[in-house]
Amino acid sequence: MITPERAKELLAAHGEVRPQPPTDWKGAFPLPAAAERFYQEIGPADVTIEAHGNPYFVPRLGALWDFQADIVGTASRRADRELGR
Repeated sequence: MITPERAKELLAAHGEVRPQPPTDWKGAFPLPAAAERFYQEIGPADVTIEAHGNPYFVPRLGALWDFQADIVGTASRRADRELGR
């Protein structure tokens, strides 16, 4: 298994990493313990990993809730269009 230190090192090659307290969370329900640990130990802060034409983005904790809502909203609108709604 990869250590948090190694994960932080790998993500740091693509952007800022820093500890982020659970108080940064803006979600409508409590932050899951695993996510809390991830952001405290590794803490990606708007990291984009460029890939072969398909970049992967990891938002900072304070933006995670809105980022997920945008993804769900986009997928929902796409499904509505495909279903003719």
